[in-house]
Amino acid sequence: MQAVHGFITEPLEPDGAGDSAKELIDEFFASYAQLQRQVPSYGLPWFLERKAFVVNNAPNILCLSFASSSFMGGAHGNATIKFENFNPRTGEPIELADLFVSGYEGKLLPLTEARFREVRAIEKGMTLADAGFSFSETGSFTLPDNFAVTENGLTFYYNAREIAPYALGPTELTLSYQELDGLMKE
Repeated sequence: MQAVHGFITEPLEPDGAGDSAKELIDEFFASYAQLQRQVPSYGLPWFLERKAFVVNNAPNILCLSFASSSFMGGAHGNATIKFENFNPRTGEPIELADLFVSGYEGKLLPLTEARFREVRAIEKGMTLADAGFSFSETGSFTLPDNFAVTENGLTFYYNAREIAPYALGPTELTLSYQELDGLMKE
């Protein structure tokens, strides 16, 4: 599948070559060697790990999880998870709007924000900004594009640094199909 190959071989830098695992490996070692030339005393080891998992393989949806972890210098490593959902018959990506009935946003947004506040133990009446989260310029809650259609419901995932400082880590929240009843298409 193209999505898996693209994830595994994605270049480290936006302008890097990247059509094969070998090109990625060459870029990785070249970047490390360049840092050692610039800072001869540098000796910390680097690593890069990328994994693709099948989250859900149902007749109408294939959900994949792309997990990446790395350390390439700096104060700490980095880890991300990206979900992609596809129609297994056509290979076309499935977007959030494809799953819901028209006008779903007005009901889904408050439902998801309530679960977010529950997962993050944000006190009632406290603003998201005061709790350390920044979703948009207006400060209002937004849904991520990063979601998984699972057997148990719909999972939304915010990676570290996406909506908050690195120290607060990632946020994962799931809404059951029962909670989404009436909002989703058949």
